[in-house]
Amino acid sequence: MVATSGAVDLISSGGTTIRVFNGHPLMPKVTGLGCTASALAGAFAAVNPSAREAAVNAMAVMGDCGELAANMREGQERFWFTSDALYLLDEADIRERVKVEES
Repeated sequence: MVATSGAVDLISSGGTTIRVFNGHPLMPKVTGLGCTASALAGAFAAVNPSAREAAVNAMAVMGDCGELAANMREGQERFWFTSDALYLLDEADIRERVKVEES
């Protein structure tokens, strides 16, 4: 299984590719968001039945946080608040906002 982040996050496993369309274009320019995504992947790996599902969930949640943070403030500094968005995010937000496609 391989996961890559970008404008569209890709998770590939066993011939299947999952695309996660959440996030914001400025996210790759902010130091620490990759580390946060890795920490989320580890947390989801502890509670999900498969590594693939954990990676999809982690990337979707990280993208949701970036989208929420982008709406919290103006300019690139708004992504300092990604951790605030993570704290405020709940299951209903995730279910409503997640944009995932499998092929």
